[in-house]
Amino acid sequence: MYCPKCGNNLNDNAMFCPKCGYRVSPDERTKEINIGILKDITGNLDLKKEDLKVETSSKNTNNNGVIIACAIIVIIALIIVLLIILMSNKKEYVDTSDIEKYCSQNREAEICKDPEEVVINDFDPLYFGDYEFNSSPSIDAFTKQVVAVLKQKEQDGNKACNNKKYEDLNKKIDKELDLKYSYTCGIDVKYMENLSNRLQQFYRLHPVKEKLVDSYLVGNREARVYADFTTKVIGQSDNYYAYLRRIYLNVNLFNDYDLLSKTYQMDLNAKFHPDNSRPEDVIVHETAHALDYYITIRMNNANILVGDNITDYQNVHNTFFNYTFSKDLVERATKNVNERLISQGLSPKTEEELRIEISGYANQKDDNGNVIYAETFAEAMVDYLSNGNNAKPLSVEMYKLTQEKLKELGG
Repeated sequence: MYCPKCGNNLNDNAMFCPKCGYRVSPDERTKEINIGILKDITGNLDLKKEDLKVETSSKNTNNNGVIIACAIIVIIALIIVLLIILMSNKKEYVDTSDIEKYCSQNREAEICKDPEEVVINDFDPLYFGDYEFNSSPSIDAFTKQVVAVLKQKEQDGNKACNNKKYEDLNKKIDKELDLKYSYTCGIDVKYMENLSNRLQQFYRLHPVKEKLVDSYLVGNREARVYADFTTKVIGQSDNYYAYLRRIYLNVNLFNDYDLLSKTYQMDLNAKFHPDNSRPEDVIVHETAHALDYYITIRMNNANILVGDNITDYQNVHNTFFNYTFSKDLVERATKNVNERLISQGLSPKTEEELRIEISGYANQKDDNGNVIYAETFAEAMVDYLSNGNNAKPLSVEMYKLTQEKLKELGG
């Protein structure tokens, strides 16, 4: 039996596809139907003489004996086939209606993998399958080759979406934002055009030597997750490795600008986002993460932007996720804001009070109750972009300190 959705070979009793998660309907479990047919044939195994009764005569007695013998042989063969099927099912069948039991025995199945699982230290060479890939004499040549192959793989894997509308959109976005390549198939064109203008405003606020993002890529995410920023070494050859910084967009939300706007407005009304921010700012937020990451690179004097130092990449990655820069920034900005309040004869505020003023997401915490300072940084940058010097005090102070740090690091 094969999955109706992805074509994966399934156990005929499977309740769902372990690869794509498709829930198999009872009508599609053909083996159960076949077994039912066999049971109808062999259910009455206590054959009576009258069941095999035939007219007797001296002429056809021998023929009847042959027919009866053949019928018995067929029935016995069917019983053997049925037993083999049942024994096979007993050995291989896993009750996929109980996902914990299933995954305990099938840990490598796609449906059992943690969607948030990230392997940081896995630098296996790129596998391009049927795509040609050769050693390169320089890092530039290697990176260009990798980007070309990745772009081709994205297009080949989404042939249904290959049309001029998206090709033109991707070229426009890449040119305007100086990206290596984007693949925004299925995304509302109006949204991406608005996004390009908004991001150019963001870059004018934060002039840096390098672009913060290499590409945009659509993907499926949980319904309420807009997008995410990711960095990963995607392969290596000889002394070089390919390293991309991407922003993944949730195609389930970004394919409809009106729906996205309504969803964002609901979050905005709940004070989850900074005042006066827009749907485009969910990507500005992710680009702010990329700015945080960029500053971390410069603070570590890392050489990963040219793609020839994996050790630097690991160090920067770990430093970034320890919130080294963003935590220090929030603490310094909080101190400056409170010194100003005290000088004005006002009561100081706690760091948490100042974070909540920016937005609910600026006060985001992990499962252990620890503040995710990277989110505070990203929300503060959106707040300043949306409101300028009228942004919340902590946002304004964080923006000023960020500009000072960029000058200190040489942009």
